[in-house]
Amino acid sequence: ILDEDEGLKQLEKVNSLKTGALFELSADIPLLISGVEASTGERIREFSRGIGMIFQLSDDILDEKPDLNAKK
Repeated sequence: ILDEDEGLKQLEKVNSLKTGALFELSADIPLLISGVEASTGERIREFSRGIGMIFQLSDDILDEKPDLNAKK
């Protein structure tokens, strides 16, 4: 059984290899092209990773509870 911190770390790792990577890449390409400062770029990457995590968690919840996705 994982404790809360280990579970969160595992969830973040799995997400970083899945949807999070796609969201981060979608931020990276414009950053590389525009030549944004490294510190600004890292904040934008961190934000995009967070958005990827939210997206993936929402998708996982809907996979487990399909009735939440049903139109009423």
